[in-house]
Amino acid sequence: PLVHGNQIDAASTVILARKNDDLVKMASILDEWRIPYVLNSSASILNHRVVKPLMFLLRYFVYKDVFELLRFLRSDYVLMHAGDLQQVLLAYRDLATDHSSFADLFNSLTHIPVMEKISSLNNHADLVQIGSMEILKFVKETCEEFNVINLFPLESDINNLNLFLHMIADFEN
Repeated sequence: PLVHGNQIDAASTVILARKNDDLVKMASILDEWRIPYVLNSSASILNHRVVKPLMFLLRYFVYKDVFELLRFLRSDYVLMHAGDLQQVLLAYRDLATDHSSFADLFNSLTHIPVMEKISSLNNHADLVQIGSMEILKFVKETCEEFNVINLFPLESDINNLNLFLHMIADFEN
């Protein structure tokens, strides 16, 4: 594209669209070309590469949907290997047949380092659901636990994460 040939300055370029779907398509193209960007639509911020894994994890904790957990485990936050992912799936299958709790699932997978982190977050998520912990605090702890700022050091990524955190803070107020 023109930006890689220095024919256009990405920092001073604005892309306008009438529909959020068009912004989402543009964001995926910009991600593909590793061009930094800031989304200003509150609907499309949820699709930004920094925010999307957080949404997977939040959906998992709210709905206990194992597919959302798997999406999170395959996201840039974790990049879980296929062998470990298979172990998670097999443990979940066993959980479903034994009618065990999700805590049992995490306890059976503590040999996978990231599952210990998620187990700790699972305990906090229970507090979020009963209302004794703020969602914003939970999301911040998740970002710290997975070192999100170092995973996504671009200013545009940090701006989009901050925008998401502001949305959560507004939601809680």
